[in-house]
Amino acid sequence: MSTIVAPGSLVADPELDAIRGIAEAGLPAYLADLERLVNIDCGSYTPAGVNEVATWVAADLESMGASVERRPDTAGRHGDTVVGTFQGPPGAGPRVLLIGHMDTVFEEGTVAKRPFRIEDGIAYGPGVTDMKGGLLLGLRALAALRSFAGGGLDRLPFESITFIANPDEEIGSPTSSGW
Repeated sequence: MSTIVAPGSLVADPELDAIRGIAEAGLPAYLADLERLVNIDCGSYTPAGVNEVATWVAADLESMGASVERRPDTAGRHGDTVVGTFQGPPGAGPRVLLIGHMDTVFEEGTVAKRPFRIEDGIAYGPGVTDMKGGLLLGLRALAALRSFAGGGLDRLPFESITFIANPDEEIGSPTSSGW
């Protein structure tokens, strides 16, 4: 019978401490970015707001060295799908796919009524957890890996890492599911 090894056991404590330090140092910037994203009305049927988030996500991915594509909804009802790819060495390891969504269930004007705020250490606002916080967390995880790897994700044991930012998840992904 073979022994199953937990993935975390392959990471040394100093490496975990380094990643933890990167995350802790980035918390103020994370909260500032979260506030910016939460304060954008971007319901599924608000393509201008979704595309404002898409522009921000695409720029963030590009700043980390990703090859970025924006794939528009040809009917113009929904925002663009953003696909960012970090290419590693061929055969270097698994291909990783991360997906987050940029749309919320909230109608236009919700941000004016309930803007981002932090009370007693808890963040509030439309989409703060579903899914702007998660979307941003995925991007910051990539940034932490990049920093940990000395500035390039190509030094990590992955053939590729693809990050997709979905514009229409809250309504079943009618335009983005093909991507």
